[in-house]
Amino acid sequence: MMMERSFDMPFREKEAWLALAGMVLGYGGYFTVVAMTQGQPPENPLSFVIWFAIATVVRVAIEFGGRAVFATRSPGEARARPDERDRAIAQHGLAVAYGVMMLALIVVGVLMPLSVTDSWHIANTGLFGLVLAEITRCAVVVADYRRGWHG
Repeated sequence: MMMERSFDMPFREKEAWLALAGMVLGYGGYFTVVAMTQGQPPENPLSFVIWFAIATVVRVAIEFGGRAVFATRSPGEARARPDERDRAIAQHGLAVAYGVMMLALIVVGVLMPLSVTDSWHIANTGLFGLVLAEITRCAVVVADYRRGWHG
């Protein structure tokens, strides 16, 4: 009974959970590797491009694999167009994430060039800002569905 209940949610909410899990697991791994450098730029930056590519593959595998499973279980719901509530929730998530991305842009594009001399920190802070904005979007969407938000 408990297992049935855990999937009793709108398809768009399931997608948001998958995106959130993909972002946290995929890019969480990447930023853990970055943190292990203790702030030192790597001798071979290509290795971190590879780590970022792996993180992206993990994210995509979680999202698309999960969507395929959920779409197979409820194909009608997967094909359904978003209704007014779905669109309002998606818009709310985007609006909040936009604020996070703008803050990250100010930090990376305005403040960091004045105080940081290496591109390693600037690039990874920019990537972190993008990931944080997307995590924020997904978290707001999930929270709005959980609260029954209607805009």
